[in-house]
Amino acid sequence: MIKAKLAGGAPVSLCEASDDDAWFGVIFPAPGGDASLCGIGRPVRTAREYQGPCRWGWIKGGTVELAG
Repeated sequence: MIKAKLAGGAPVSLCEASDDDAWFGVIFPAPGGDASLCGIGRPVRTAREYQGPCRWGWIKGGTVELAG
């Protein structure tokens, strides 16, 4: 199921990956939203589903360009 479509070059935050790196879990603000409000700047003690105000989902590994 497609939750959202991102424009090319849209920034996302990677939060997890499948074992073979074929898919990445991503978090991103709604269009026009502020990524700093996503609440992802600090680690959590145990793995859990993202529960913040931003959108989240999975994206194919070959479609992501990592930047630091």
